[in-house]
Amino acid sequence: MRRRPPTSAVTILVAVRDDGADLAATLKGVAGTCRDVRLDVVIADGGSTDPDTLSVLAEARRTGMRVLDMDGWSSPARRLDAAARAARSDDLVFLEAGVVPRGAGWVEELLSRAAAPRCGAVGALIASPNGVVYHAGFAVGPRFSVADRFGGSHASEAGHAGWLDVAQEVSAVSIAGMLTRRQDFEAVGGFDALRFPTSFFDVDYCLRLRAASRRVLFTPDARFELERWDPRNGSALWQPFADRQRAALAERWRLVPGCDPFYSPWMATDGPTHSGLAWPPPPFEARQPHAPTPFPSRVEMSEAR
Repeated sequence: MRRRPPTSAVTILVAVRDDGADLAATLKGVAGTCRDVRLDVVIADGGSTDPDTLSVLAEARRTGMRVLDMDGWSSPARRLDAAARAARSDDLVFLEAGVVPRGAGWVEELLSRAAAPRCGAVGALIASPNGVVYHAGFAVGPRFSVADRFGGSHASEAGHAGWLDVAQEVSAVSIAGMLTRRQDFEAVGGFDALRFPTSFFDVDYCLRLRAASRRVLFTPDARFELERWDPRNGSALWQPFADRQRAALAERWRLVPGCDPFYSPWMATDGPTHSGLAWPPPPFEARQPHAPTPFPSRVEMSEAR
């Protein structure tokens, strides 16, 4: 069932730093596919110096978009958090520079799903131009961390049990294409830019929403194209930094195989999601969706003493 909420405006939030070509592609795609909803675009720039990027930002200002000038040391999480707090509408759509909508109706689909009871966030399907799925929500616990659901599948496939064809509840969705309500964003404190400055701040945010009894949904009917997908790892230089954030996420939320209520324990957790059955099979026990519980870190426990 589709629900069309009474809204007339959404705020598009993008963080950039010398990503001129990617930013231009996203802004052009968004403008060409949103006809019935008024857009308020906020771009958080982290000290870009590239001439092409500066030209794109100047054109964005000229057409009425807002650009937040932040210093070059500001992290993506901090930039997006600042952009969200500068928003003028109740509906916030976070997009990664470079994502391009595949046809019209994507924002209406996200708004429609967000009107479901207790919905805190809705994520879109992200695929390559040739249809390879990059992201269809996150599963937490596989490989003791976070995994893109159905990564490597083709967008034309139905996926295991047809799950890639239907909207569903998941543990988390990506900042590359996510809608959330401003009141929910503020209620859980926005992004934790201190512990997750560059990676996993979207996953942590979704888990905090769920801990507050909100639901996180994925819909395959809002689709974006992205030329390259590497939001979790980055370059080899930054890999140790990303690994520390991954460890912090696992410590805060106790991410172990079987902890995701939306990923069957009968599915393998030592490879790509939904790629095979778990062996040996786990005990057969009835499960129900449950809200995650954050655990204090070692630093927080030491400070408490």
